[in-house]
Amino acid sequence: MIICGLDYGEKYIGVAFSDESETIAGAHGVVVRDGRGNWLQELKKLFEERRVLCLVVGRPITMSGQEGYATDRVAEFIDQIKKVSPLQVELHDERMTTLEAERYLRETPVSGTKRRSKVNQLAAQILLQSYLDQRKNKK
Repeated sequence: MIICGLDYGEKYIGVAFSDESETIAGAHGVVVRDGRGNWLQELKKLFEERRVLCLVVGRPITMSGQEGYATDRVAEFIDQIKKVSPLQVELHDERMTTLEAERYLRETPVSGTKRRSKVNQLAAQILLQSYLDQRKNKK
């Protein structure tokens, strides 16, 4: 089964996919959010091409364990996805994924402009890998 990880962003949606054994997450890229909803069709196409069976979306939780300020926006984002795709959606704690992605990218020669779009895809990969590892440990 292929699982897709999505890192919600106001401008960029980071996308990552698992391998078929659900062991390793790999960054795929970003989908640019536009005001016309083209991003929804682009995501739907990716889900179909990769034969995705489940989506993992970052759940915005504060360091104290409370729901974050973006909780409502993520819920709306999921509702929009459900309008174009019947896939099961799992929420997974996304604490520190963006910080970890930014820290990693600071250590690479990626420029500031390119770094902004790379952060979301790397955060999606980190989120999905965390989800996969947690599932594996529960089994």
